[in-house]
Amino acid sequence: MAFYRRRKRRATDTTMRFILLLSICPALFLACQGNSASSVQTVGTPLPDQLPTDAKPPAISISDLNCWVEKSNFFVIGLCNNESNEWQKIWLRMDPLDGTGQALQLTQGAENTFLVLADAVPPRGRSSFFAYWPLSSFAGVPDSAHISGAGAVTVPAGPILIAEQQSGVKMRSGASSAPDAVETRWLASVVLSNPLQIQAVHPKAELLLYGTDKRLWMSTILDPEDPTQQDILTFERRGPMAPGEKRQLSCYISYDNLPTQLQALKIGRVAFLPFEGRKK
Repeated sequence: MAFYRRRKRRATDTTMRFILLLSICPALFLACQGNSASSVQTVGTPLPDQLPTDAKPPAISISDLNCWVEKSNFFVIGLCNNESNEWQKIWLRMDPLDGTGQALQLTQGAENTFLVLADAVPPRGRSSFFAYWPLSSFAGVPDSAHISGAGAVTVPAGPILIAEQQSGVKMRSGASSAPDAVETRWLASVVLSNPLQIQAVHPKAELLLYGTDKRLWMSTILDPEDPTQQDILTFERRGPMAPGEKRQLSCYISYDNLPTQLQALKIGRVAFLPFEGRKK
């Protein structure tokens, strides 16, 4: 179980062909749920992939937890670490607290369980989560949250992809040395490696954005097979990754639609969590 209390804050690389505009404005935040790249659901609403009745309590820990209120929504983000020795599909539970530390009730029909972003988390592996709920979902104003394991089911073992040579470079408008240069975006890249003797059929990666305050503020899935991302990701080659294969993935990150506080803080670093997507 993890706890976080929200604190008040003040509010061309020519080798790249496309710009990844991560459209994560607070009113339109989406998180990929379920095993299919096409099963995208608005977080905070009942999901078609509900927690199974035979799910068992997961052995997990939560790290890099952050939460905040923005534009009438309550956001929760962090990393879920699988402490078990099994491959698992993991659901989490969010229990909100108000400013005095008292538990808040959710309104009728509001859902407080949700999936981590990876379809399958390996033993001692991790995946991120990013969810939001309209403030109308609470009988009061949430100020903090407990995140715990709601349940998990064992899934078949698969390839364990590794992120190598992760990098993030800030880019400024005009001459970077000019006194009026403004930081406008970042160029993020990573080399995905498949070190085991198992083919990775659907390689994907979670992109994590940390602010200059060292807090995690955004997580999203980069999927080379997603038709909506075909023209906005630079990937050496699409399709299954053979054992021992490595591929570079790159994208630009625009500030235009990132969380308001991250726009003010600016990105401090980027990170990637690669995984193999599981098809239903």
